[in-house]
Amino acid sequence: MILYRISLVLLAPVLAIVFALRWLRGRETSDGLAERLALSGPPSPASPMIWVHGASLGELTAARSLFDGLLDRDPGLHLIVTMNTYTARAKVRGWGNARIHAQMAPLDYRFVIQKFCSNWSPRALVILENELWPNRLAWCRKMAVPVVIAGGRMSARAHSMWSRFASLSRSVIGSVSYLAPLDRTAADRFQSLGLRADLIGAPLLLKSAVSLPDPDPSALSRLAAAFERGKTILAASTHEGEDEVILRAFLGARATHPDLRLIIAPRHSDRAPAIARLLGETGLPFHVRSTGQETPPDCVILLADTTGEMELWYALAGITLIAGTWVPKGGHTPFEPAQFSSAVIHGPSVENHAEAFDALDRNGGAIAAEDDASLQKALVDLLDEQRRTAQTLAATAALSPLRANAVPMTQLVNQIAKLSGL
Repeated sequence: MILYRISLVLLAPVLAIVFALRWLRGRETSDGLAERLALSGPPSPASPMIWVHGASLGELTAARSLFDGLLDRDPGLHLIVTMNTYTARAKVRGWGNARIHAQMAPLDYRFVIQKFCSNWSPRALVILENELWPNRLAWCRKMAVPVVIAGGRMSARAHSMWSRFASLSRSVIGSVSYLAPLDRTAADRFQSLGLRADLIGAPLLLKSAVSLPDPDPSALSRLAAAFERGKTILAASTHEGEDEVILRAFLGARATHPDLRLIIAPRHSDRAPAIARLLGETGLPFHVRSTGQETPPDCVILLADTTGEMELWYALAGITLIAGTWVPKGGHTPFEPAQFSSAVIHGPSVENHAEAFDALDRNGGAIAAEDDASLQKALVDLLDEQRRTAQTLAATAALSPLRANAVPMTQLVNQIAKLSGL
């Protein structure tokens, strides 16, 4: 812990430069920086407060039922919800719930954490999935504030890292009051790092409970003419290094099937210019969604660099490539494309949803493609409507038993309420 704190001090000038550059480039705001430094407080400090932290939009959207369960249990309760991205902050504020206060997460410096907690006085900290910040958890332990991890996941790489720093790991894991793990593998990894077995509850896959709304019918109608569903491929939430793999496979498949269309939805919209340069090199007509202009009818590739429209892309695409699986990111959720009966293809990195991908692969509900050559073959195979339909039906059947039900969520809400004295 001492070495961690010394490292943070040494990194402070670098972080200051990074945030200054982000601010100059319009990627950081003055109010956001104030929130990261805990310079703002609650509008109603007398309200009982629980702190919930999620890294980004996906985790926070998946936790809506948790928020609702906590707020329904105690009409006087408020939530301070923190996140790392402005997109997530805008989404949570857009929910319009006066009892949910959304702010950028405080930097993990002791003076910042102390100021933040002095402002908000949280009765408990609920961490969504995997954000384990040492100073944050150390303050909670010192002040006897319970820490609950909801849908806690720990990859093999993260487990190896924590194992190498035994003293820091003991301090962090020793701050945890209750864990609802992603699955039994995650539970075993937390336990091997020192978490007591009696503090581990039932597995809870938060993202399995997410149900996206229907897409805007007018937008769907306008795009459906150019993007025939059976011949449209969605690359969902791509990371740096994946677009090239996907483009090679798409271009290879398009050599024999020239009517194919592709939608690329990057995980982070600020990568759009780099992806646009790649698309320009293909020589194919493409359109950037964020321009706000109508998509031309001859568009072959749509760069979907906006937020809040994933349901539209799933509805348009008969085939979904689940990104974060062709780079070591652990993969994004397969539940969303399954909801829209979009056939699933994924790469080798699937540890974030290992149980779900295993169920899909065992039951014929997805195709695993290791590289662009096998991905190209999978794309061509799924152009067959009968095969595509059979796969989507198999996916629904495989994932149905894994969809979160009311029991684990109720247990989690009850545990948070008990620990926080609600």
